[in-house]
Amino acid sequence: MNGRFEAPIPGLPVESALRNRVTLTQSVSGIIAGRGAAAAITAENGGGTGTFHYLHVVDSAVKVIAVTALGDRIRVDSLTLDNQGRIVISGAFRRDSDAGCCPTLIQRRVYMFNGTELVLVQADTAAVDPVPTPVPPRPAATGTGGLEEARTLEASVAAVILGAVLVTCVAARGTTRCLVRVERD
Repeated sequence: MNGRFEAPIPGLPVESALRNRVTLTQSVSGIIAGRGAAAAITAENGGGTGTFHYLHVVDSAVKVIAVTALGDRIRVDSLTLDNQGRIVISGAFRRDSDAGCCPTLIQRRVYMFNGTELVLVQADTAAVDPVPTPVPPRPAATGTGGLEEARTLEASVAAVILGAVLVTCVAARGTTRCLVRVERD
């Protein structure tokens, strides 16, 4: 189940092809910190060359209760929950010396939700670096990127996690109006 959130970039015409985009890339549900919840990874692009990945924890009321940044233009191979309710992510992460296209730090990261935030409790690095896997660059864009209200993004990400829900929000004259469309496969 994949979902997308898309909205105009503030300051650009609504018709512009440049958009804020949030895509659900992976999700898993189960028991996290003793309660039913879901972990999800989103990839976010604000119209520029970066694709920023985030790990979210969403509770059973469809509310994002924690989020942490994973990195720019990374590759996530798997997202699982272990038998202790910890979130396990395996993939290629970026080193400071990596080219923008090619993350080379192969890791298995373990996160724990402590009731208020996600904490990285373990990071195992592969013994041998593989040949870099290129991540295609996005076309350069102008504009500020980012969404006007974090609340709008948070609510939209929670909706996207539970299904193919498209939410488009437009802010004008101090009012935000949203159109919600549900699509089924």
